[in-house]
Amino acid sequence: MPTIRRSFIVAVAALVTGCHPATRSAPAQSSSLPTPTAAVPVHVESQGNAAQPATFSASEHNRRIYFVTAKSSVGDRLADGTFVVALSQPHVVFYDRAGKTLSGDSPKALIVERNKTITMSGGVTARTQDGAVLTCDMLTYDGRVDRIHGEGNVVLTSARGDRLTGDAIDGDIRLNHVTVNAK
Repeated sequence: MPTIRRSFIVAVAALVTGCHPATRSAPAQSSSLPTPTAAVPVHVESQGNAAQPATFSASEHNRRIYFVTAKSSVGDRLADGTFVVALSQPHVVFYDRAGKTLSGDSPKALIVERNKTITMSGGVTARTQDGAVLTCDMLTYDGRVDRIHGEGNVVLTSARGDRLTGDAIDGDIRLNHVTVNAK
């Protein structure tokens, strides 16, 4: 049998028996297989300057939660959709539900978009618009509940000059209702 005819017969046999890729049906999907996600990991770096810093903000229900400016940022959108941003020399303004603010500065910060948290570190100084000043080593803001948690060398000075010191602080953005703990 000539070679061409033999190849033709093999191709027809493959078609008839369902072995040819063009006629083979896709295997049934098992419900135990993970569903592919549409999110693709993304890495973003930005460099700001004094005139145009890198900026980030979060809002919920037409209310601003925080606004951040920074010298630079490095961020990653993870496959699960979480966006995590590391900031250099951030200035953060936190907003409570009534619009009152707490402004903070630190050498570094980390924003986790999904749970609306910002962790400032390296020595934090924060001021309320009413004049209270908080200093601590690390400050974490939870935007879901408008609360802060500070750790390490905590000093809270009220607008009147009253002073509280401790190892940790938990409170509201206005720094009116706080608990300062010593270890």
